[in-house]
Amino acid sequence: MIDEEETFKRFGYFSTDLKPKSNKKIIAVCDICDKIREVAKSQYHALCHHCAIRTEERSIKIGKRNKGKIISEERKEILRKKMKGEGNPMYGKHHTKESKQKIKDNIPDKSGKNNPNWHGGKIKLICPVCETIFERTPSEIKTGRGKHCSLSCSRKARKIQTHHTKPELIFEQICKKYDLQYKYTGDGSFWIGKNPSVNPDFVNCNGKKIAIEIFGDYWHSPLLNRNLDYNRTYKGRKEILKKYGWKLVIFWESDLIRNDAEQFILQQLERGV
Repeated sequence: MIDEEETFKRFGYFSTDLKPKSNKKIIAVCDICDKIREVAKSQYHALCHHCAIRTEERSIKIGKRNKGKIISEERKEILRKKMKGEGNPMYGKHHTKESKQKIKDNIPDKSGKNNPNWHGGKIKLICPVCETIFERTPSEIKTGRGKHCSLSCSRKARKIQTHHTKPELIFEQICKKYDLQYKYTGDGSFWIGKNPSVNPDFVNCNGKKIAIEIFGDYWHSPLLNRNLDYNRTYKGRKEILKKYGWKLVIFWESDLIRNDAEQFILQQLERGV
């Protein structure tokens, strides 16, 4: 409200004598906190600045009034300069520990389940390469980052062929023809061991620890490929699998294109078993 008596004492006029848009000062009293202040008649409000900000009705009213308004770049620049340096109300000031704690207490807790983006927390997964249990958030899984436990396992999986080679297809056809219980795992779906680990081409489905590798004549032969890693050779694979109690049966590419390939494979599998 406007204190007419105090206005007349200080300035010698009543507020009613002034025009609504007059810049002459008047004495105003806040309706909530009774704070006395000097303001121009054109800028008079029933509430002081602090009380006006705190009232919900006031904020809703301001929001409706400013809805759809676009601030021009010139106006933005004026406001920016106004709030710079000494014009900023916090210039040269620092929040006390009490005020910091007060601000902290007023901030709603949005951690964990209180967060609107909460989707159930981290999910436990098993790495298809090394079989390590790891955790990923639903958003990581959605974006395709939750397939492997580490970058090294991801790189290993990229190197694996997702399709059958010709020798593998021949062996798979023989397995189907003679009802041999071997499953294709060369796509990275099954691994044996850890650091180093082996991804066999085929494994036995009846619980027997028998792994089958289809070796290319060039890619797995140390005589033809001088830069071949030891773990990719017959001896290297056999050593790794032996540690974990697996038997290894190897068929070379040249074995699968023989005229008697079917009989040869059946004989070798009988020996391996």
